[in-house]
Amino acid sequence: MRLRELRLERFGQFTDKVFDFGDGSRGSDFHIIYGPNEAGKTTTMEAYIRLLYGFRHQEPYDFLHGRSNLRVSGVFDLAEGPLRLSRLPKRAPNLLDATGNALPDHAVGAHLGGLSEEDYRALLCLDDDTIERGGEDIANARGDIGQLLFSAAAGIADMSDILTELRERADSLFRKRASTTRLAELKRELAEIDGQIREQDVSASQWRTLKDHLSAAVENERSAREERDRLRRELEQARALKRALPWLVEHDRLVGEVAPFADYPDQLDIEPESLVQLEKEQAQLEAKRDRLQKEIATAQTELEELHPDQTKLELGALLDALDELRSRTQTAAIDLPKRRRELKDVMDEISGCLRELGLPP
Repeated sequence: MRLRELRLERFGQFTDKVFDFGDGSRGSDFHIIYGPNEAGKTTTMEAYIRLLYGFRHQEPYDFLHGRSNLRVSGVFDLAEGPLRLSRLPKRAPNLLDATGNALPDHAVGAHLGGLSEEDYRALLCLDDDTIERGGEDIANARGDIGQLLFSAAAGIADMSDILTELRERADSLFRKRASTTRLAELKRELAEIDGQIREQDVSASQWRTLKDHLSAAVENERSAREERDRLRRELEQARALKRALPWLVEHDRLVGEVAPFADYPDQLDIEPESLVQLEKEQAQLEAKRDRLQKEIATAQTELEELHPDQTKLELGALLDALDELRSRTQTAAIDLPKRRRELKDVMDEISGCLRELGLPP
């Protein structure tokens, strides 16, 4: 039985977390799940154990999702083909296939070789606690076949050799009345260090004197730091003034330039777009003004070059008077045919009245 996919749908701190180990056809089929402390490695291992053997009655991994909502799924590669199943935290049936139909527990247990959850953990779920507990059981000649299998899987089956080595290491650390052990060497080093301490130790009066000197030195250092900081501030102020002098000169120059415009308003009460339009109109009017000034100058020059005939100028008044008569004559000429038609109509009307009265025309 090979695990192809493990899905922590709702377990521990995980929601819909998927570990895809592939179908095993791409060379090596050895996988490592790694991460920092508290990343969820142990949680992933416990989820896999739940998938194989079911949830516990007192579930410690229901801190994010309630126990009734926990769910772990997976896909196993079996000789007869892939098996997809899910495990729920409830009484039987708690094992479901891909379509949600209930499966018996032996659907998984038949492929575990009869290993109980405890034996499976001891053999295949090695951690610090398991190794340490199993080692103690074997060292004390305790445990059943599962613990012995654990010792073999952990590589500590040859316990006598290991115990001999450990005894030798313990003897090298300490033996009664021995002078070559590590503890004896440390004692000699400790004695040498005690001698050095006694040589370098000082009396209470010397310690007080040194403490007074230290306090004075600390105070002198504090005063020197304050003086240094004060001088640094003065230096920075002087540098700032030095940097500001050219700007002060420039400021005075600009103040002199804007002095003639002191009466000008600080800002115009118009929109920037209107100002642009006014500047455009101003440019157009200035161009028109220049053109008209040129035309006036040209006309003035032409006028100065003229030499009028005085006799003809005197006829101007007469021509003006005749112009009025000409206008009246033209109007009368236009109105005369209408008046003649009106006169003819009146005469015809009179002739008709005379005929009716039997009088001669």
